[in-house]
Amino acid sequence: MKITPTLEDARRIAESGRYNVLPVSCELLSDFTTPIETMRILKNVSTHCYMLESAQANETWGRYTFLGFDPPMEITCMNGELKAGNIRIRTDRPSDYLRQLLAGYRSPRFEELPPFTGGLVGYFSYDYLGYSEPAVRCQVKDTEDFRDVDVMLFDKVIAFDNLRQKIVLIVNMPLDDVEVGYNKAVMELKHLAELLRHGEKKSEPGGRLLGEVTPLFDKEQFCGMVEKAKHYIREGDIFQIVLSNRLSAPFAGSLLNTYRVLRTINVLLDSGAGMGTAFDWALIRDIGRPYFLAGGLDACSVGGAIRRLHPFAVDVSSGIETDGHKDVEKMAAFVGAVRKEERA
Repeated sequence: MKITPTLEDARRIAESGRYNVLPVSCELLSDFTTPIETMRILKNVSTHCYMLESAQANETWGRYTFLGFDPPMEITCMNGELKAGNIRIRTDRPSDYLRQLLAGYRSPRFEELPPFTGGLVGYFSYDYLGYSEPAVRCQVKDTEDFRDVDVMLFDKVIAFDNLRQKIVLIVNMPLDDVEVGYNKAVMELKHLAELLRHGEKKSEPGGRLLGEVTPLFDKEQFCGMVEKAKHYIREGDIFQIVLSNRLSAPFAGSLLNTYRVLRTINVLLDSGAGMGTAFDWALIRDIGRPYFLAGGLDACSVGGAIRRLHPFAVDVSSGIETDGHKDVEKMAAFVGAVRKEERA
């Protein structure tokens, strides 16, 4: 097992005084497991795990899938009460504490490593905006019980490199005592490799719906929201809004197994450039699952795209803009072109 950097390099980096944390890593061939199987192993040894992966244009998956477990710290904030390990404080600016925390983790970047080598993983809810913009705070009943902030600090990373067919194991070591920290990091890397190869997988029960799938808003309510949004756009109060209607159902079983299904459907296929240009549609003519089509679409091209490719849905941004702003007439023309194909 080749460990990078070497102990000598670690000493040199520590002596520079620029960093206080160092990612130590090794590589394994990835042909003996998958990210989902690895996640099952991690769930068997830790109650706090994550998996981050994404789809990219013209590819089934992005290059990296990141996993982690057993974070040394969890940070949450709800209604101004911030908790970080055993620390509890009242604050109107949780971002200040997070910046202060991250300032203690200065780490060098290595070209051979993935872009993420450790740090905070979690979410910031929509309500988090209220800390920086108090005017947007809404006094409404919280039915989902989402925290304003819920992040965990991970110092170990398992990165599947889907391009090179390798697994990159990363352990972050403190640089206050280089030799002790390095030897400990090497031991943890060996333990990680052993865990991935021989760890017991958590048994995941099959999932099942216990009732009907129901929307948060009925058709009349949602259409009313759409009309209200159109009014605000015409009045110039807003230029864009994304309305959603959550679908929910009582459920029992493993959400991991549910994700195994969801990760195989509804891919967004885009040029990836964000410049209003289309990619080569011939690349996806044989795709066998539903997908969202984006990239270079406008009122003139969307009809042909629907007839030729039959996507599950289409996505548009710059194709309905004039001088960088949403154009009501172009929006109406785009929707009209889509509706025309639906009726055909």
